[in-house]
Amino acid sequence: MNRRDFIKHLGIGVAIPLLPSLLPRALWANQKINQMPKRLAFVYSPNGKVMNHWTPKTFGRNFELPQTLRPFTSLKNQIQVLSGLAHLKAFANGDGAGDHARANATFLTGCQARKTAGPNIKIGISIDQVIANKIGSQTLLPSMELSCDTKRTSGSCDSGYSCAYQFNLSWKSETTPMPPESNPKLAYQRLFNDPFGEKNSKTAKLKMSLLEEASKETKSFKNKLSTSDKNKLDEYLESLYSIEMRISKIDQMQGSLPKDQLVFDMPENFQDHIRLMMDIMVVAFKADATRVISFMLAHEGSDRSFPNIGVSEAHHQLSHHKGNADNITALQKIDLFYSEQMAYFLEKMQGIKEENGSLLDNSMVIYGCGIADGDSHSHRDLPIILAGGKNCGLQTGRHVQYPKDTPMTNLYLSLAEKMGVSLEKFGDSTEKIKDQ
Repeated sequence: MNRRDFIKHLGIGVAIPLLPSLLPRALWANQKINQMPKRLAFVYSPNGKVMNHWTPKTFGRNFELPQTLRPFTSLKNQIQVLSGLAHLKAFANGDGAGDHARANATFLTGCQARKTAGPNIKIGISIDQVIANKIGSQTLLPSMELSCDTKRTSGSCDSGYSCAYQFNLSWKSETTPMPPESNPKLAYQRLFNDPFGEKNSKTAKLKMSLLEEASKETKSFKNKLSTSDKNKLDEYLESLYSIEMRISKIDQMQGSLPKDQLVFDMPENFQDHIRLMMDIMVVAFKADATRVISFMLAHEGSDRSFPNIGVSEAHHQLSHHKGNADNITALQKIDLFYSEQMAYFLEKMQGIKEENGSLLDNSMVIYGCGIADGDSHSHRDLPIILAGGKNCGLQTGRHVQYPKDTPMTNLYLSLAEKMGVSLEKFGDSTEKIKDQ
C-alpha cells in the first residue's frame, strides 16, 4: 500500500500534508524521508522585461541583484538567475507577425505554433503535461493550471493566431490546450476532489466550509499524531482558513453587485488575485495534492494597467517603449511589481518546513517570460529565474551564463530528470543542461 492508498483507506476525502506519525512505520520508511516529494512550478509574466534592470552585471555567486530583482534579496541564496536561454521557435521563422502568441505557446512546449485563427491549432505537448503523465497518478491531481485571466480557447487574438495560443501555457497534446482556472474558489475546491459536482458551479454557494469538512475528517485521527505533526496540521488548517476568509469576502462583494457587474468571484485588486492563487498553489504542494503547477500571471500582450503602483497606461503598449524614458520607467514599476509577487510566493514556500528542509528546498520554480525586451520582441537571452530545488540537486545562489541561444528546452530536460522523468528529447532540445 502506498501513501495515497493509505490516506484513502482512512476515509479522508480532503488533501492533507505529509504526516509521518499518521502512517505505519514501514510505509513511512518506504516514503524515503530523505527523498521527500519533489514539486515543479512554472510561473509566467507577460510582455518582456527592462533587461538592463533585470540582468546582474557579474556571474557566479558574488553577483549583485539589480533593481528589478531586489525583492529577492532575502532569497538570493535560493535562486539562480539564468542568462542565455532562448526559445527560437517563438520567432516568426517565416510566419510573420504574432510574437506574443508564439511566446506564450512556445514557453512550455518548445515548438512552433501553427499560424491559424481557426480550429486547426497545433503546437506540441507542454513539459508540465509530459511530467504529469508520468507521475500524476501519485497525487490527487496530476497537475494544476492557473491564471489570473479568463479562459479563451478560440477566436483570433494576435496577427492571425488563435487565442488558444495566447491564453494557455499548458498543452495536453499538440492540439489540445489545458485551459487554466482563474477563479480562486474553483481552484481551491479542486483540492477537495469535487471537479464536477455542485460545489464547482460558478453560481453555487458552498454548502459547507471545506475547512469545516477538513477539520471534521482530521479530528478522528489527530490524537494519533506527534506534537510536531499536530503543529503541521494546525498550520495547514490555518492556511485553509485564510484562503476561505478571502474567498468569502469576494462572495460578499459579489452579492452586493448587480448581475451585469458580476466578475465570477474574481478579486478586484490584481495583487490580491495573484497572492490568493499563489496561496492555493502552496497549499496544493504542501498537501501533496499535486506536484506540477503552471500559473500564468497574465497572458502575452496583456493590456492590463496598474493604477495601484501609479501606472495607468496599458502594459502591452508601454512595452513598445521606443526608448522613451517615461515608458521605460513605467515598465520598471510593472517588472518590480511582478518580482514582488514572486518573492511573496517563494518566501511562503521557504517558510514551510518539511522533514529535510523547506517546501522550497523540495520544489523547483521557474519564473520568467517568453520575450526578453518587449520593444524588439526578442526571444533570445530570456529573463528566467530558477528558484529552490536544493534537495532536488540544484546549485542555488548564482547567476549563470549559458552559451548564446541555448534552448530553454534543454533546461526542461534536466528538470524533468530531477522529477524522475527521463527524456531523450523535448521540443527543440539539443541536450540536457548538466551544470544545474
